[in-house]
Formats: sequence, structure tokens, C-alpha cells
Amino acid sequence: MQIMDFVQTSYPMRPVEIYFREKYLAFPERHLELPSERSQICDILSGAGALNDYIAGGPDFMAELDESAFIHDHLDAALYIHYRFMPCMLHTHSFFEMMYVEQGECVNYIEGRPVFMKKGDVSILAPGVTHAIGTYDENTILINSLIRSSTFNTTFIGLLEDDSIIANFFYRALYHSGDKPYLIFHTGDDTQISGFLHIMLKELAENRRYRRQMINNVLSALFITLIRDHEQDMEIPTADTRSDEDNLLYIIHYMQNHYTSITLQELSAFFNYSERQMQRILKNATGMSFMENIQHQKISRAKDLLENSELTIEEICEQTGFQSENNFRRIFRRSCGMNPGEYRIMKKARGVL
Repeated sequence: MQIMDFVQTSYPMRPVEIYFREKYLAFPERHLELPSERSQICDILSGAGALNDYIAGGPDFMAELDESAFIHDHLDAALYIHYRFMPCMLHTHSFFEMMYVEQGECVNYIEGRPVFMKKGDVSILAPGVTHAIGTYDENTILINSLIRSSTFNTTFIGLLEDDSIIANFFYRALYHSGDKPYLIFHTGDDTQISGFLHIMLKELAENRRYRRQMINNVLSALFITLIRDHEQDMEIPTADTRSDEDNLLYIIHYMQNHYTSITLQELSAFFNYSERQMQRILKNATGMSFMENIQHQKISRAKDLLENSELTIEEICEQTGFQSENNFRRIFRRSCGMNPGEYRIMKKARGVL
């Protein structure tokens, strides 16, 4: 059986979805497609609970969702096909949630803002975000991926460690973006994204050996594909709509590619901003100043070269753009608590063990 066939034939309208559809059509005056508190729809949810039709034995619907109730103890992620016609209930959760529109369209209300999602869209929500989502068409398929926070940080943010400026941007966007802590990637007809999700769904359904490792590896591949192939298709929500945020990804990439020699004056001039404007943009996006970003990137690259090359300290200093070897050693010690030579010895010793 092909993976695509598995998904299409395994999720016809389920009894609980038929029940939700009946209520949705019977009570148009209740506007079940609009965000509601749990108390406003508890009668409908109670009736659904009586059907005992939860994916993987999930708990009753709650306004505050904890990862221990939805993610198996021996797994780091769980995937669900969102219930079609379910009332649009406001809730928060302790885990990251990634939503992918397999087909159709839906509205995701995030902190009171309606975010319209269509086929191929991927949204990533940080823990603690209040949102509500609904699908009110039989042909809409929405795949929800629930990911432990610790796993998300290692598979998504951790994958970007070498690209520290980009990693800081994503971390900042998800954890410190005020009232808009989410990202959306518009992947269109990219079959790789749906393919990865189908593999994970299949792994969860079959309960084979090493399924945790398989799911985590596929999740990593999915995140890499999002960044590598769809970074320019990403929607960056901001607390305001200032036009100087439009170039944000280009600014970060330019810094990433020229960190060994770029100055604040050159970066500002290249993008036609004042140095003060550029500092503000970078601080808002990454939580760090221009110089802090540059030094962070240099140290990250130096650590990689110390661990994975035979270059001398002097050569690494030159490759990473430090002004002098003394300057390199001083900043490295301040950042890592040891000098570059000690760091190399420590890493090589751990490799032998």
C-alpha cells in the first residue's frame, strides 16, 4: 500500500465528525465556526465524548492541553487528523503544534487574529499560545503534529546551530514575538512536506520497532526542507506592519554570508537604513545587537572548526574574521569559559571516549 493511499483510505468521516457536522448544521445561530470558550460548547463536546472516538485513546477535550495527555510516554511527537466540523474551541497547550493543510482550507484564530490557511500551508505555534482552529468541509484534511518543546528545540532550532543568526531569529520569533508567536510557511504543492507527514502517520499506526527514532528523523528532514526550500515562502507575523520589516530575512541572510567582514555601516547602507534603524530591526528580530550577532556567529563557526578540522588557532582566527589572535582568544574564553586550545582538547577527548 502506498503512503498516500494509506492516508486517503484511513480517514473517512469518523462517527465523531458526523456528530459534529449534525450539530454544526442544526444550530447555525450558535456560530460554532467562530472561536468559543469551552464552557460555551461543553454540551456538544460532552456528546462527542460519549462516542469514545479519540485518536490513540486521547483524553476528553480540554481548554489547556498538556503534552503528557496527547503524546505517548515513549515518543516525542504525535500526529492527529483534525476533527472536521468540530466547534472552534479556544485552547492553549504546553507543546509546539505544527499544522499542515493537506487539502482544502481553514481558519486558525491565533491570539484573536484570524489566519487563513490553504493547501500546502504549514503553521508552527509556540507553547502557551491561545488559538482555535476549525475545518468545516468534508474535503478539508488538516494534519496536526504535536511536538514536545525539548524535541522541537533540538530538531528545529538545534538543526540551525551553525547558522546562529538564523537560529536566533526563529527562536526570537517563536518565543519573544509579543502577541504573534507563530510562523507560517506557504509550501504550495511541495509533495515532500506531505510525504514526510504521511511517513510519520504510518509509523504511528503500525507501531514498529524504532518508530520514535524514525519519526524524529523524518521530523528533522521536514524542518530542513522548510528552511532550505521554503524560507522565502515564510510569513513573519509582527506586532506592527512597518515596511522596514519586509527585508528581514534578506538582512539576516546577508549577515550570515558576510559575517567575517561586514560592518554595521556597510549592512545599513546596503539595505538603505540608518545604523540606528538597523540596530532596532536586528534587536527586535534576534534579541541581540549587530555586534552580538556577528560575534555569536564567529564563535559558532570557530567551535565547529576547532572540533572538525586540523586548522591551527591562527588559521581559524583568520577564517572567522577576528582582528587578531589575542582578540579571538579573549572573546572565545568569555563566551565558552575556556580558550580555543582547551576547547579542542576537550572535544577530541570526548570523541575518543
